[in-house]
Amino acid sequence: MNNFFKALDNLKEIVGKEPPYDAITEAGTVSLFEICFEQAWKAMKERLEYHGYGERKLGSPNSIIKQG
Repeated sequence: MNNFFKALDNLKEIVGKEPPYDAITEAGTVSLFEICFEQAWKAMKERLEYHGYGERKLGSPNSIIKQG
């Protein structure tokens, strides 16, 4: 769960930049969003498992997001 909050903090830093964005800032934003999204579904999976949902019920990231 801590990884998600770290990724979210990094994404918030880039969102604070003023447009127009250069290519590096745009690429960094996309990469940080991908990392944040990945950490988000992993954090959801962790919480769902904590509340009794097992691996068999969860499966893919898509099913984890739906279940969450």
